[in-house]
Amino acid sequence: MAKAYEIGGPSAQSALMTPIFRAYYEEDLDICDPEVLADAAEQASIMSRAEVSVSCGFDGGPQRSSNFFYRSAPVTNRPQGL
Repeated sequence: MAKAYEIGGPSAQSALMTPIFRAYYEEDLDICDPEVLADAAEQASIMSRAEVSVSCGFDGGPQRSSNFFYRSAPVTNRPQGL
């Protein structure tokens, strides 16, 4: 989310939340997975997958934590079936 803000401000952050929520709630994907976050950034037209890889250290670039885009505690008590 911080990188989205740097790139496009609050509107970019808002655009990024939609594919992240969709991945988590509809597709039951791990939003801490760098590949899932790269897909979300690309879907929101924030960054390409290649740019995410380099920017977040997945491709030999500067190392970042896997929760670079989403800095919140993981939800551990999500109701089943969502």
